[in-house]
Parts: sequence; structure tokens; C-alpha cells
Amino acid sequence: MKRWTLNALVAASVVLTPALSSAQSWVPFGTGYWLAGAGQSGGSGFVTDSGTCAVGPACPYGYTYGGAELVGGPSDPAAITAVSFVYKPDKTGGSGGSPRLVMQFNDGGQASLRPLNWVAGVWAPVNGLATTPTEAWDNDVGGCGYLYNTTWTAIVACHPGTAITAIYVINDSFWLAGYDPEEVILDDVNVNGITLAPTAEACKKGGFAALGFRNQGQCVAFFTSKKP
Repeated sequence: MKRWTLNALVAASVVLTPALSSAQSWVPFGTGYWLAGAGQSGGSGFVTDSGTCAVGPACPYGYTYGGAELVGGPSDPAAITAVSFVYKPDKTGGSGGSPRLVMQFNDGGQASLRPLNWVAGVWAPVNGLATTPTEAWDNDVGGCGYLYNTTWTAIVACHPGTAITAIYVINDSFWLAGYDPEEVILDDVNVNGITLAPTAEACKKGGFAALGFRNQGQCVAFFTSKKP
């Protein structure tokens, strides 16, 4: 069961109650979907967008967001060996705090890896273990309180003896002026070698068409047999 909340004063913030699973997989949520040819190298890209919407069953919060949660990912902060992603926005300017890769800890704190600025139509990498002043971590709660533009080493030190309880990547920067709606395509999302990639599950609910398949059966067969 997930509970999504927005904090427009700082960028947006999502609170997750993680699913329990022994499998390691990324599960899309919100507006996130796969699109054939949208990736950095011409493969499938993970499209996310956010914007305001009329409140109703399909949009209970009055805004949309998109992303994916890593189920069965690493739980020891000190054991993180890779955390990165590549993104392409459709706007130029401040990032509004997303796309961000978030790690939540069992001390109630969390850390967010994000860029500070976007350049429309340009793929940009974000490496959580080799950050720069414009692509770094923000820490919230834990032994250090709030830290801005910090490193993963500092994050680990802020949460001694804790476990990672949730990992997800999200885009929800619609609230910035002129960004409603906005779209960011993600590629090469990687945590300890577990990469965000389409699976047979992405074939459902018409997703096969976005992935470039003629029907759901062909799509499912591709991902289950690894043959087109």
C-alpha cells in the first residue's frame, strides 16, 4: 500500500510503504510508462510526466506524477556500489527537485539524488557516487538533519545502523512556473546493477503498443523467451 504526498515548498516528496518481495524488479507507478525508441540509444525509454488535473477517481490529489519503485533492492546503505540514472526533460530551467532517486531509511529519514537544472531535449547523467554541486544528494532527518548538495558517503554517516526501506525514482516538477505539464524520459536507472527495464508486466493494459509490439501475446512472449 503506497501513500503519495506533495510538498510544494521544497520540490515534491513521496512517502512509500514498501512492498515485500524477494524478487528484484522495478515497478512503475503513476504516469510512468515504457515507449519504444524513446531511450538514450534508441531502445525503450521510461516516460514520466506530471501536471495538474481535475480531482476525481483517476486523479485523487489534483496532480499527476510518474516513476518506478525498486522492490527487493539492497537494504544496507553501506553496501551501495552503484546508483545512477540518465534523464531527458522537455523544459529548460530549474529541475524542481526531480527526477530524483530516493532512498528511505528505517530511522524515518530519506536521501534524494537529483539534478539542479534541466536542458530541454538533452540527455544528462546523474551519478550518485560521483556527484557534482549541481547533481548531488539532499538528506532529510537522520543524525545530520537536513543537508543540501551532499555526498553518498555523508548520507551513510547520517544514518548509522539503519536499513533502506524503500528505493524509488520519481518525476513531479509540474509545480514550477511554466512546467505544467512537463515530461522527463528516464534511461539507465541503476541501483547496484539492478536496472530499470521493461518486463512482461509492461505489456498489459495496452502497453504492448508503446513498446512496439503488434499485440499483448507477442510482447509477453518476447520478455518471457527473450525472443521477438
